[in-house]
Amino acid sequence: MDSSIVSKLKELLVDNWENAFFVRELSSEVNIFVEMESTNADSGLWDVIPMKIEGKYVKIFKVPTGYINGIIRADSKS
Repeated sequence: MDSSIVSKLKELLVDNWENAFFVRELSSEVNIFVEMESTNADSGLWDVIPMKIEGKYVKIFKVPTGYINGIIRADSKS
């Protein structure tokens, strides 16, 4: 079950992001991974995602398409 922080961020991402994403909460930060065709492009997410939520810093990582299923979810199962 997701924490309130992860749930809030996922709601924002569902409304504002059309590609795959993954949210991981750590002790002092929250990492958001978003898949993009070109990781050099601006995601535009800083307009809707807060830089800090409930005392935790938010980091957005732009990753290539296929990265989430191939790398992140595979690591989460280990």
